[in-house]
Amino acid sequence: MRSTSAPMENPITNAAGTATAEPNSAKANTPTADLVTLLGFIIGLTIIGIGLTKAFGLAQEDNTAIEMEVVVRNINLGFLLKASLFPLVAGEVNAVADMVLLSLLLYGSWQLVMGVVFIVWRRSG
Repeated sequence: MRSTSAPMENPITNAAGTATAEPNSAKANTPTADLVTLLGFIIGLTIIGIGLTKAFGLAQEDNTAIEMEVVVRNINLGFLLKASLFPLVAGEVNAVADMVLLSLLLYGSWQLVMGVVFIVWRRSG
């Protein structure tokens, strides 16, 4: 038996299944960081949507209606793409498909809440 004095490395496997010896590389891809990125993207889309509808010089009511219609169409298109590109396979976990579904549900929920806020705000004013 031959012994070595060097300590054994315990490699960390990433999502692709390859081994890495850097323990800090796993910290960069945490669920919290993913959610923060996703929420930033949703807020960015909201701001871009408001800016684009204002750029056309339409009435505020028309802007709000267009924003809500685009969201409904985008969510429906997203579900269609999710079902087509990431089909459900019984007994298998697909993290990318789950993240796509979570993104669609969060974006749809955010827009639903904002729609209710717009309705209450417009009716009270």
